[in-house]
Amino acid sequence: MIHTLINKYPKVVLGVAAILTLITLIIQIKTGHCLKTNLSPDGIVSLELAWDQSSADAICNEWQKPCKVVQPLCKLNKIESPPIVEAAIRNIRWDFAFILTYVTLLYVLIILLETKYSKVNHRPYTLAAGILCIVAGLLDIVENILMLQFLSDGDFKNGRIAILASFKFAVLALVVVYIVWRGAYLRRFTAFTLILVHLLWRNRVSVIGLIVLYFALWKSDQGQDLLINLNASHWGPITFYIILTILATFYWYWPKYFDEQKWSNPANPPRVNFKSLIYGDWNSKYESLDAPYMPRLLGLLTFIIPACGILQALDIFEIPYVLNFLDPFVWLIITIVFFLVIMEYHLFEKFFNHAPRSYDSVIFFLLALIIGLGFFNRYSANQLGLLSVGLYAIAFIFMMITSVRNNPRFYEGSILSKVHHVKANTLMLTFVILASLAFFGFNCYPYITVDGAYRFMTLPVVLTAIVFYSFIFFLSYFYLC
Repeated sequence: MIHTLINKYPKVVLGVAAILTLITLIIQIKTGHCLKTNLSPDGIVSLELAWDQSSADAICNEWQKPCKVVQPLCKLNKIESPPIVEAAIRNIRWDFAFILTYVTLLYVLIILLETKYSKVNHRPYTLAAGILCIVAGLLDIVENILMLQFLSDGDFKNGRIAILASFKFAVLALVVVYIVWRGAYLRRFTAFTLILVHLLWRNRVSVIGLIVLYFALWKSDQGQDLLINLNASHWGPITFYIILTILATFYWYWPKYFDEQKWSNPANPPRVNFKSLIYGDWNSKYESLDAPYMPRLLGLLTFIIPACGILQALDIFEIPYVLNFLDPFVWLIITIVFFLVIMEYHLFEKFFNHAPRSYDSVIFFLLALIIGLGFFNRYSANQLGLLSVGLYAIAFIFMMITSVRNNPRFYEGSILSKVHHVKANTLMLTFVILASLAFFGFNCYPYITVDGAYRFMTLPVVLTAIVFYSFIFFLSYFYLC
């Protein structure tokens, strides 16, 4: 019955299992945040694999102390500081739910791979892989029960827990190796890498600009300082949003409009000049065959990278925020995967084609959210997380406008009806040139803001530099190559 359900609704079952596994994993990471100390750098895993009894006892003794004594970050975050062992027990209890979800996910993958790549179901190695998957879950359950007993009274030899944990990880490794081998994932990854390299090279100007944006906001100490100073005035977030929107639109529209395949029609080769650039159509029929959403993804990354970069800056300067239990780079990956799933399955198009009247309402709600965040903003570094939420809201608006464009009914609405009658190239190029001139002006006369408290303007000027050089390189690429 279970196999029939999995094979009948494979995407639904796999999607639900993956989402539940991700949710329980995030809860595990959050509840285990304060378990990482000098004696237990890997959190609960350090206790699982503590073969030496003295090491296990030392970890247990350290976890009897309050969090703020062992970890100063708990004091900065104003977290209540009960003994760490209470968080460890809570983390282990949540692990039972995580066991159920990850075992289910692995088992579903095993069944689906057998159905897809075999003419006969229930092959011996499939049965063995399924049994190993269940065995790993049972070992994990027994291990958790023993750790709860150890943390409660300490009258237990931790070496037995380490043996069970080692067997569990070994069994899980075998299951993962089987799934990778059976699903030919290495071959798929190779093919995917070749296509990805081709796409990145074809959009190399945008990719280089995004790499510069990433290193400027994530890896540069000066970039982190600029992010912290950005919220010193209400003009900081406003200019930040405007310049990022110009850059995102530029990275989205320019590769679509000036694609090599589109302009290589031997029957009617259009001239690539400023006239065709300015008077291009808004709703182009052309779509790339291999990745129609690649330009859209490049535009989205222009918002997502700074949004998660703000979280990185908050971490570095030890400023508390709601999502600080998870690494900002992990949030970046989760966000990219989330938007890729939306684009791959055309979820926005399907939803708004089914309910077109909600299109304008959703956009107005997101705009109201951004404005509302501005009212709550007290323009200090502690409020910088509101800018990250605002960037995500703008990313959703950008996703909606760039995705739902092929249904004529949407051009009858109050928003797109105005945009439809205006050439998108004219709007895009106008703002790109203005941003480029602003960068040029600040470089020619850098003392424009010397008499005011305009430190927040430094980062928008850096972004106009990315706009300027991207524009120059795009022109050089298409006119000189």
